[in-house]
Parts: sequence; C-alpha cells; structure tokens
Amino acid sequence: MQPRSSPAMPDRHADKERSEALAQMHLINILRAYMLHMVGEVPGYKALVLDQDTMRISSTQFGRTELAEHNVVHIERLDSNDGKEHLELKAICFVRPTRENVTLLKRELRQPRYQSYHLYFTNLVSQMHLQDLAEADAAKEQVQQVQEFYGDFVALDVHHFMVPVPTNEVLINPKAALPLGASE
Repeated sequence: MQPRSSPAMPDRHADKERSEALAQMHLINILRAYMLHMVGEVPGYKALVLDQDTMRISSTQFGRTELAEHNVVHIERLDSNDGKEHLELKAICFVRPTRENVTLLKRELRQPRYQSYHLYFTNLVSQMHLQDLAEADAAKEQVQQVQEFYGDFVALDVHHFMVPVPTNEVLINPKAALPLGASE
C-alpha cells in the first residue's frame, strides 16, 4: 500500500494559514498550523511520538482520523513506547524540551525503532540538550531535523490558553526550571 502523496515541503496554502493565524493571534489556528507543518513536511507513513503534555496539546487540535489523512498511522507516548520496531515509519517527535524527554529521546536514538526521526520541540532547547541528542544519534544518524516550535501551551479557545507547568515551584522560583549546571 502506497502512502498518499504528501509534499516534502509544506505547501504555500499551509504557510499562508500559519502566517494569518500568527497575525490574528488565533491560538487554535497557530497550534494547528504548527502541527500541520510537522506532519505535512515529512513524506510517507509516520508515527507521532508525544509526551504527556504534547499529547494533550495535539488531542485538542486533531482527531485520529484527521491525522490518518496526513499518513500518521501510529501514535505513542515517548515515556511508554511499545518496544516494537516500526522501521516502515518515520517518527515525528513533538515534545517539550525537558530533561526527562531528552533522556528518553537519547535512549530511543541509541536503539532506534523508526526509519528516521524528526524532532520538534515546543520551546527553546538548551545547547547542552542538543549536544546530548547529537551524541546519542552519532552512531546511526537517524535524526533528519530538529526544530523549535513555540507551541508550549494548550489552546482552550481562540484567545485563551493554559501553560503546562510541572509544579508550582517554577512559578515561585523560576531558577527551578533551569537545567542542572545552567545559569541565567
């Protein structure tokens, strides 16, 4: 079975939608445009690998049927993978740039279960984390791209959102969110 044709690069219509959503600050459309870019940019059959927070973010934007229309045929959580190889699929990893997620991605890259990996982070990734991922990928070179999309929020409606904050300590002491060894 051949995958539906999917452009290797996002089409101009998707770029226009993303630009309009950003100009209007339409939060739901911004997240949808980011995710459509992710799944539209990678040709062929895909797996969507998410963390707990991005699972919530993506499930508010798309249903499984709509994702299947973009050749996303497998969805799994990064922290609870099924252990099976899916070498016929390309992994689109959409995760928050946390220490835990980077550790799980490093484990995944050392023993890859997918044909290739396309890493999309919901916010800035520290240079240290990027270096760790590059070292984990050095032997197999499965990572095709790494991008930062600023979608670290759940759109509740057009103008309201919720930021997934792991603990109140981050709100009280912002330095608690910094990786170990990092300084301001």
